[in-house]
Amino acid sequence: MNKELFVLLLKGIPIGISNILPGISGGTIALVLGVYEEIIDALKLMRLRVLLPVASGAVLGILLTAGLIGGLMEHFPAFMFALIFGLILSSAGITIKDVNKFNYQAVVSGICGFLLALGISANTAAAGNSAIPAVGKVAAAGILGSVSMLLPGISGATMLVMIGMYQTMLQALTDFNLKIIGVFSISALIGVIGLAWILSYLLRRHRSVLMAGLSGLIIGSAFAVVPDRFGIAEALGIIMGIVIVLLLTRVGKIKSYK
Repeated sequence: MNKELFVLLLKGIPIGISNILPGISGGTIALVLGVYEEIIDALKLMRLRVLLPVASGAVLGILLTAGLIGGLMEHFPAFMFALIFGLILSSAGITIKDVNKFNYQAVVSGICGFLLALGISANTAAAGNSAIPAVGKVAAAGILGSVSMLLPGISGATMLVMIGMYQTMLQALTDFNLKIIGVFSISALIGVIGLAWILSYLLRRHRSVLMAGLSGLIIGSAFAVVPDRFGIAEALGIIMGIVIVLLLTRVGKIKSYK
């Protein structure tokens, strides 16, 4: 494996880890790592030389840390939510710096992104679960889940909870229900490719407006993980989250394949 592919593999690891942290999305970490546009373009053009190492790194990150993060969330929830809170807020600083024109369009985009993320966070707790889903609902869940994979600030797990499909999909994975998994995967792939074309166009033609909207999404998503209390442990968690983002931005400066 050459250096460029190895760098993409390494960058995929924290993207995968972020997908099992509640309230934070892989898109947010991809932005911090400076690989977001590269992934969007690779999806648009089906550039497997980029997609395969990133996806492999993401899977590796999930497998290596799922047990550890699950244990930390169970035994130290306040600290972990504080850490995620720090991750999210400091990540927003990355996208805000990329807003070159603060015109009314950028402001409106930022407010809409903020309200969307806030609404999703508020509705998550009230969502139910579907016991026996129709094929159409599974397909819709796949498309919505794919959107949340690419849009920073919207967690895929949060989106599935909100539409009442989180437990259903977990059960399908546990039971290895190929029908549900297949429909979800195919619709998610269609959604990812379709959204990649839209995002690629917006990045080229309306970059500041898009980045303002993404910044709003990221900031709004932080309200879902505000710690219940603020003590020394929570303060340390927030500081650690900020430090992690700063370290990831340094990693993001390492050149990858283009």
